[in-house]
Amino acid sequence: MGKYSGIVLLCDIDGTFIDTDMKIPRANLDALEYFRREGGTFSVCTGRTLQGANFYLERIKADIPIICQNGSAIYDTATGKYIWVDPLPKEAENLIAFVEEKFPEMGIEIITPHHIYYYRESYGTYLHQQNEDLFVEREDYRNITSPWLKIVFADYPENIDEFKTFMEKSDFYHEYKLIRSYNIFYEAVNKTTSKGVALAKFCELLKLDYKNIIVAGDNDNDIEMLLSPALSFAPSNAEDAAKKAADITLKSSNNQGILPEMLEEIDRIKLL
Repeated sequence: MGKYSGIVLLCDIDGTFIDTDMKIPRANLDALEYFRREGGTFSVCTGRTLQGANFYLERIKADIPIICQNGSAIYDTATGKYIWVDPLPKEAENLIAFVEEKFPEMGIEIITPHHIYYYRESYGTYLHQQNEDLFVEREDYRNITSPWLKIVFADYPENIDEFKTFMEKSDFYHEYKLIRSYNIFYEAVNKTTSKGVALAKFCELLKLDYKNIIVAGDNDNDIEMLLSPALSFAPSNAEDAAKKAADITLKSSNNQGILPEMLEEIDRIKLL
C-alpha cells in the first residue's frame, strides 16, 4: 500500500502529457514511475485515435482502460476491445458535404473503431499522419459503413480559427458536438459525446468514485472533463477556457512536465 493507492490519474496527451515536440518530458516519466510505485493507477483521456494513443502507450502503458476519440470510445488495452462507444449518426454525412462545399481546401478524416480514413487531404492531415505515425486509408466517406466515432477537420491553425468561427454560427453547431482539440484540428462527435460524458461512463463501468479520480487537460475538448466532480488540473500552457474550468492551474507547462507539480498539489491537498 502506497500513499497514492486508490487514486486514478487520467491525463490528456497532446498539450498536457507530451511536449510541443511530441515527446514525453523526462520529468513526467520519472513522476509517473513514482506515482505507480506508491500505488497509483494511470490511464489517458485523449482526443487521439487508438492508433495515435498507442504511439505513447507502447512506452508508458495504461493500467486500466483508456478514454479515446474525444470521449466517443472507451478501450480496454488489456483485452484489445472497445467496452463502450458513442458513434455519430448516419446523417453526419451531411456535415461533410456542407464543409466540402464551403471549405474546399479543408482536410477531412473519418475515424472508425479500427480504421482512419482520409477523404480529403491537407497540411493538417499530413501533419496528423506524421506526428502520430498513423496508418491511414483513402476512401470516399459515402463508402464507409463502419460506425463513425468522429470526423476530423484539419488545416493550418489560422484556417481552423476561421473555420471554427464559421461553424459556430451554422446549424450543425447545435446538431453535433463541434470542438477544437488541437491547433490544426476541429472535430465533430455525437451530440451526446464528450470527455466528461465518457468519464462518467468510465466510472460506472469500472466502479470508480469521482473522489478518487484526478484529471488533467489543456484544450476546449477537455472542458467538460475538467468541470466534472474529479479533481482537475490544467497546465500553464492551457487555453484560457480550460484553465477556468480546472480546479487548479499549474505553474508547469507541458514542455516542462506537469506530473511532478501535480503530485505535489495532491500531497498538499491530502494534508489540508
